[in-house]
Amino acid sequence: MLDVREPDEYERGHVPGAINLPQADLASRLDEIPRDCPLVLACRSGARSLRAAQFLRQVGFEQVTNVQGGTEAWHAAGKPLAFGDLSAGKLRVIESSWAHGCMGIDR
Repeated sequence: MLDVREPDEYERGHVPGAINLPQADLASRLDEIPRDCPLVLACRSGARSLRAAQFLRQVGFEQVTNVQGGTEAWHAAGKPLAFGDLSAGKLRVIESSWAHGCMGIDR
């Protein structure tokens, strides 16, 4: 899962296991994003991550999903949030219940 918000937003609460990769940095960091696994994108409300998902599809990523309602919907559903910067270093793939459809998604 990629959280495409700015680092300060991410640090104030994100889906556990989500990797912070701001939308503004996507184009310059495409080589860090795995192409051989599904990508789930989230932001605060789902709008920014929808634009990021559209961009990734345009540049050849095939398995991209946007989370409807974003982190706000996750939290409103009673799911836990993680705080602080947990994404230091290279991107890594993490399986989560989020990626398996526990919330609504846009394709």
